[in-house]
Amino acid sequence: MRARSLITTQMQSYFINSYRFLFRAVVFWLNLARAVTGRIRTFNRKRQRYIPIRIGTITVMFAKGPLKDDRGIGRVARELLKQLTAMAETHKYDQQHATSGANPSCRTVYFFPSIHWCPDLLPRPSVVAIHDVIPLIFSESFTAPSLEWKRRLKPIALQAEKIITVSKTSAKDIEAYLSVSPDRITVIYNGVTKLPVSVRTKTNVPSNPYIVFLGTYDHHKNLDVVWRALKEPGLESLSLLMVGDNKRSKARIAQLGLTERVKMTGRISDSEAGHVISKAKALVLPSLYEGFGLPPLEAILLGTPSICSRRPAMTEVLDGLAFFADPDDPAEWARCLRQLMENPPNTEERREKAEKAAELYSWETAARKLLDCCFETSITL
Repeated sequence: MRARSLITTQMQSYFINSYRFLFRAVVFWLNLARAVTGRIRTFNRKRQRYIPIRIGTITVMFAKGPLKDDRGIGRVARELLKQLTAMAETHKYDQQHATSGANPSCRTVYFFPSIHWCPDLLPRPSVVAIHDVIPLIFSESFTAPSLEWKRRLKPIALQAEKIITVSKTSAKDIEAYLSVSPDRITVIYNGVTKLPVSVRTKTNVPSNPYIVFLGTYDHHKNLDVVWRALKEPGLESLSLLMVGDNKRSKARIAQLGLTERVKMTGRISDSEAGHVISKAKALVLPSLYEGFGLPPLEAILLGTPSICSRRPAMTEVLDGLAFFADPDDPAEWARCLRQLMENPPNTEERREKAEKAAELYSWETAARKLLDCCFETSITL
């Protein structure tokens, strides 16, 4: 009996230990499966943040974030994506000069159309676009954005293998404010697309002659100089139409006695913007600083002349295409406006400037230069 009891106890102990081992094995494999599944999901989520574009010997992982932006950054991102996708589909890119010495196997390069949508830790290799560093230049007017640049965006910029920007002016400022070596910065000018023009529009366009401004009421946009110019003699019949988020400017407009002459549309569609620009006497861009200056080029393609501040990067990008005035001199702005009212450019002059703008600033050229930069980045790592 005692021997039988001992055998029974040993068998029970064996089965208990076996069950424990089996339970631990099941738990181990379940945890492993969860970990693998989690990694796959994380990988897939990361893949979903990018649009892979295979061109020649590289795959450009195009970050999706900026595509949702409804301002200039989003427009630039969408145009570049459109061009890169077309080049991939049609093989319309001669990469022989760009791939000499490159590894023949396919390489992956991550492209972020705006630094604001970058993760804190960049994948490698990465090409990052910085359009301008206006919050750092005017830090007193952009307290929170300037802090974000110093604390989050500057470290991201220093991680990138390459920075692309839209003008030589911006390149110098990126070097100065972000401590990025100039050999890591490539200037690629934006392209410009002719805006569609709606035949019918819900936008209330002034019945009298008007000028148009596209943008927001920020300190560096320097709208005060235009408002004060409107009060100069000879411009009493001229109105200003402001397109964009400009409600905060109402108090200042009222203070200057211009409420009846300055109208606001809020944000409108591209086709409506095309309509109001095409009907305007001129587009004005009185900024103290711009990284590029796209609205004047869009106006020029529609045959509408532009008056811009004599400041970078407008003097760099718009030389020979726009009229310039001192950003601190309302009288000079008034003279330019009177000149355009009394002696507007003829059809031939407008056509020549439109052709020159289209030739200088092409999205296809911008996309080709971006691809060159991506190839160079893939080779150097």
